[in-house]
Amino acid sequence: QGLDQAWSIARAVAAMAADSRMSTSATARGLAEILSLEAAWELGAMAEGRFGVGDPVNVLSRAKGRWMRDGVVVSVLAEDAFVEDGTLRMPAGACKVQYDRNSCAKWIPPISLEAEIRPADFEKDDAVSVFCRSMGRWMADGVVLDVLPGPEFVDGLDMPAGAVKVAYATGNNAKWIPPRMFRDELRALRAWTPEDGDVQTVMSLVREVAEATQDALLAFVSTPSAA
Repeated sequence: QGLDQAWSIARAVAAMAADSRMSTSATARGLAEILSLEAAWELGAMAEGRFGVGDPVNVLSRAKGRWMRDGVVVSVLAEDAFVEDGTLRMPAGACKVQYDRNSCAKWIPPISLEAEIRPADFEKDDAVSVFCRSMGRWMADGVVLDVLPGPEFVDGLDMPAGAVKVAYATGNNAKWIPPRMFRDELRALRAWTPEDGDVQTVMSLVREVAEATQDALLAFVSTPSAA
């Protein structure tokens, strides 16, 4: 029920955002409905496990005997299910990941997650998405300028080992982000193909629509006649 509803709303709002004849308030109402659905799914994803669809990760390639830095989670099971055309049974919480330039993919059961995938790390020149607090939105044009190998006092700030300096907003802004803030302010960018029909794939679409029409929502909320 939630999946069908989300697809319907997401497509409708995306069409609204692209149609200049649609009023700001109509687009914003649809966006607000999507955001309420996303909030519910986010809570569910957080309760179910550590990783969610779209999360950038490092994946252990057993064939190559090393960690691949370009992995992404493309599916997470909410319940036990047969996957790979019914040939493999996986428990709830299992993750499917793509990696090695999307040339490889595998399912990882919850018991093996800690050994086979890790949250993405960052290196100089990595493409990233950065949360801009002043704008209240994610900027997808970020790039890593520096990564600290150890604690250091830089640009007037005490930064721990692993802290990352990023440039974003067409290079006009830059800031340091400590590791404890990575989840809230920094995302590694990945090119990937979502699993068709996955509920969390809808969440990714929801985010894209929400961010693309955020200005419309703010305009609607600030309009006295909106109520």
